[in-house]
Amino acid sequence: MVRYQNFPCAIDSIGSLQSAPPLAPPPANTTSPSSVSSQASPTAIPVAVAATGKPSVVKEPRVGMTTEEVTAIWGAPEEVTQDEPREGRIEIWRYGDGRSVQFSNKHRVLVVDR
Repeated sequence: MVRYQNFPCAIDSIGSLQSAPPLAPPPANTTSPSSVSSQASPTAIPVAVAATGKPSVVKEPRVGMTTEEVTAIWGAPEEVTQDEPREGRIEIWRYGDGRSVQFSNKHRVLVVDR
């Protein structure tokens, strides 16, 4: 069974080994720059972080936005249709100038056509 979460697993992917504990931050009182350079530096692991602040001005819908966010940007659609392709049910909002937005069954933007 596939599961998703927003934090690393405590158990490795094989499911039986404990992962290494997270690296501790360096001590606050270092003695000299030369002693710091002789120590091995920890390897940084890139992590995707969600934005905490609101964007300044959003003019176009983006993948992942809610129906309320799209309505706030483009207004109410002229036509709403539903479809059920192989991937699952979607809702398509069409606007008069050829723009359209496809939403997932969880009411999140999948595709934006301008």
